[in-house]
Amino acid sequence: MIVIIALFAVTAILFLYWNFRRERILVRTLEDLSGQTRPVDFAAFNNLVDNSQELFLKERLAPSQYRKIRRARLLATLDYVKRLAHNARVLMRLGEAARTSSDAQVAAAAQKLVNDALHMRLLAVAVMSKIYAELVLPQMSTSLDPITERYRELTEAAALLARLQRPAFAGRVAAML
Repeated sequence: MIVIIALFAVTAILFLYWNFRRERILVRTLEDLSGQTRPVDFAAFNNLVDNSQELFLKERLAPSQYRKIRRARLLATLDYVKRLAHNARVLMRLGEAARTSSDAQVAAAAQKLVNDALHMRLLAVAVMSKIYAELVLPQMSTSLDPITERYRELTEAAALLARLQRPAFAGRVAAML
């Protein structure tokens, strides 16, 4: 059993690595963000990862119904986490381009954006691995709450960089994420 789980984990990590590396993203300016990010309905995502919602469903539904709904919720959560990871990658590229700014504040905000985006991507890989494991082993249950707070921090870092570079554009950046 342990060998199967280990094999599954290695396969999932390789799949995630390949999935992250296959897409080229060219973002150098705030204007380049348009069309590069993937929308995230944050309220819906929070609902999916809310443990109290999960407990509510478990208490109210028959076991077979609960398993079916839980699987659908896990697949939807997986889609959202992939969107978060993609957006983090786009923002990482934006931050990398802005790090060379002659304005020290912009360069510092860009470095923070790169760091936050990298942490978000690493967390996304871990969360995706957990979700895949839960799909295979339904009795397993893990908390996914930290990813919502990390993404909120990432969007705030992106908005800060936008405010420093082009204040009028900052609201549009937040709306794209």
